[in-house]
Amino acid sequence: MARTVSGKDRAFRIIERPSWRTGEMSWQICGWLRGVRIREGFPSKLKAEARRLQLEQERLGQQSPEAIRATWLTTEQLKACELLASRIPDPDEIRLAAEWWLTRGRDQSNATKRAGDIRLDDAAHRFLKWLEKSPLRPLSKRNLQTRVRVFVGEMGDIPLVDLTPERIEAWLESRKTSPVSRDNDRRAASRFLSWCCERRQRFLVLNPCAQVRVELPEKAPPKIYTLREVMRLLAAARRTAGGRFLKVLVLGLFGSMRPFEALAFRDEQVIDGEIRIEGLDSKTPTRTITADPVLLAWLRECGDGPVVDRGNHRLAWDRMLKKAKLPPWIADGVRHTSVSHFFRRCGSYGLTAEHAGNSEKIIRQCYQARTTTAESAAYWALFPDRESRRKARAGEAGVVQFPVSSKAQRRAR
Repeated sequence: MARTVSGKDRAFRIIERPSWRTGEMSWQICGWLRGVRIREGFPSKLKAEARRLQLEQERLGQQSPEAIRATWLTTEQLKACELLASRIPDPDEIRLAAEWWLTRGRDQSNATKRAGDIRLDDAAHRFLKWLEKSPLRPLSKRNLQTRVRVFVGEMGDIPLVDLTPERIEAWLESRKTSPVSRDNDRRAASRFLSWCCERRQRFLVLNPCAQVRVELPEKAPPKIYTLREVMRLLAAARRTAGGRFLKVLVLGLFGSMRPFEALAFRDEQVIDGEIRIEGLDSKTPTRTITADPVLLAWLRECGDGPVVDRGNHRLAWDRMLKKAKLPPWIADGVRHTSVSHFFRRCGSYGLTAEHAGNSEKIIRQCYQARTTTAESAAYWALFPDRESRRKARAGEAGVVQFPVSSKAQRRAR
């Protein structure tokens, strides 16, 4: 009895049967090819399989047996797979691409489709509304609000997806400001666009501002006031507008406070010779300053009350600087002067960083070797009252000798 070796779904079958001449087993191929019946016998199964594959290739019009595959994919799916394999020949990379699409790619594609309907003005309006209720410091909120409004106003009401790194770079180059100011604009725009990329919004897939950089010049050492200029500044503040600006200058000169920290100062912050600066009123987390005797003496001199009352102080401020006969006003020069003298007196990067609310790296780069030991000793002896000044001149109670002007020396002679 003849026995079928191959399955019925094949076009050519291999049948095993005994030879009618010799009685030995043989393998016969049966099937049809282009209307011609094929019946061929072979002494071994291996030769019969090889011949069957050849006939199958001729029937399907294929050139290689590798192309003959059983699959459950549709024709469209097979075409898509062939296109993918032509672009990514490595099967491992195809698996990685599929995994990326399932975990992240599909979400990013959907976000891109959603972002096509979001315009820059609409996104900025939502960001500013969120910013009002955010836990950021008031100073950070004001900075972001101002710079984001400028960014959106000058960029125009464009679709959010059309915002590219090239457009942002062109906008920054058109800004007629310093490199530091342009970098601050870039940081604010990047914070806004990062918010657009967050999961709750998903207005953007990637932050286009993340690839933008502003070339900054090498940072020069901070400028500070000399000892004589500090003395003239304190004297002028005493004589101008009833000492309206004296407290804010004292807090910067002897407390190393930033201008907005000094403006937010309240007398209740001084407890047992220490001043506590809360994080909301500072650029850094909450810190405590050990008030120097000179600072406490000047605060007593200033009396109670706000640092600077409300109103327009521009004319009075200019009048005070004119009385002090100073060179052009140095931005943050008061604080830089204080930190430089504090470091020269204590000689510790860690203590100075904690006192000023900076990192040790900044202290090392900006405030090292800005003054001499003698100048710093005289600086911390600038007491406001005559009794303290007399003790400083006499060197009593360990107080450093106070510098005497050349005119006073001539009069003493």
